[in-house]
Amino acid sequence: MTLPSQVGRISGPGARVTRKRRRGKGPSLLLPLILLAVICGGGYYAWSKWFSPQQGVDEVDSTLVTTPTDNNAYASPTTTDNQPVHLFPPPTSTLKTSRNEPDPLVYDDPKPAANPQTPVDQPIKPVFIPLPEVSVESVTPPQPVTPTPAATNQNNATPVGIDTPEPVPGTPELSPAVPILAEDASIAGQIAQAMSMLNAGQKLQARAKLSNLIFDQHDKLTLSQASRIRASLKTLSDDLIFSKRVLEGDPVVAQHLVRTGDYLGPIARSYKTEYPLLERINKIKATRIWAGMKLKVIKGPFHAIVDKSDYLMDVYLEDDKANKVYVATYPIGLGEQDSTPVGTWRVRPGSKVENPSWSDPRDGKLYQPDDPDNPIGEYWIGLQGTSENTQDKQGYGIHGTTDSASIGQQMSMGCIRMRADDLVWVYYMMVDKDSTVTIRR
Repeated sequence: MTLPSQVGRISGPGARVTRKRRRGKGPSLLLPLILLAVICGGGYYAWSKWFSPQQGVDEVDSTLVTTPTDNNAYASPTTTDNQPVHLFPPPTSTLKTSRNEPDPLVYDDPKPAANPQTPVDQPIKPVFIPLPEVSVESVTPPQPVTPTPAATNQNNATPVGIDTPEPVPGTPELSPAVPILAEDASIAGQIAQAMSMLNAGQKLQARAKLSNLIFDQHDKLTLSQASRIRASLKTLSDDLIFSKRVLEGDPVVAQHLVRTGDYLGPIARSYKTEYPLLERINKIKATRIWAGMKLKVIKGPFHAIVDKSDYLMDVYLEDDKANKVYVATYPIGLGEQDSTPVGTWRVRPGSKVENPSWSDPRDGKLYQPDDPDNPIGEYWIGLQGTSENTQDKQGYGIHGTTDSASIGQQMSMGCIRMRADDLVWVYYMMVDKDSTVTIRR
């Protein structure tokens, strides 16, 4: 008996008959399969041709439209709960549109999708897809806040005395307000004349003309005119006052010939100035002078005018005809609530102190010399009233400050504040008894 697994190994006529029978049945099975495939394909074609919902669209030229899928192409804003708001949502299907229908939203230069799977011949246009309403918190930029001037309270007036660094909110307006002036034709002509003198090298004449304008006609100057005049005068002072140069005919400087036994201190006092000022101008040390040496000296005393309306101190000298000669301008701070008294003063004899100690009159706190937190700084110049409005005033002076932001503000107890680098010059210019300070609105 032959097993089924041994059929392939049988040889002889029986085996050959079996192979012939299998080859004879092949054509009868293949033809029905081909016929069935043709029938199915034709049926599918007919169904897609006559029963598809896209009927008529394929007859027109179409353009594949998609939306950008590159996550880096457009940044998505977020809502207040950090949920992204997609300006261009990722597509979920491929859409077709007719060329005869206008695009609801067209971009001039749309960005293509990253790694597109279907190449297109036409430029890609994004489709506007309505988004669900998303509540996004609108952020309104903060509006600038205008500081409100502090009102003057007569019932709680600050006692007059030596200064304190405690600021008050805001700077009250000075009363009366300074009017805005139109340019005076006469003033403009004088300025032009002074500038012509400068261009011609007539420095002394130009300085005299400009000094007269800034000191004697200040109420006729516009702010821009005053600023221009001071800038020109500063340039002249750097050359004529604060350098070693002595210009012939200058009424406020001279050359001094050092003699045997001379000392710089007595030389400076004879000209009503301080010797550290002469050291700075001549670039020497007081211990390094000798007989026969020529020194530039300033014919003092120096004086100052404080203008409360623009927080400036103008320092000047007087020539032999009592004409004011401009020297320098320094920014200052003044007393809170307009407490710096107007009027005339002089430097109180024996009041100038370098590296002073100071006791705050409000809380009694004592600041020792060399204390970097000393509110009045490193120099103190005491003032003594000489006019009817100031002669009874005590405790006023000129000093430094540890609060540079108070310069140009009303934040002191009535004293005049200055920056440390400016005050050191004024300290060495002003002398006891002879130097005067005029405070005006």
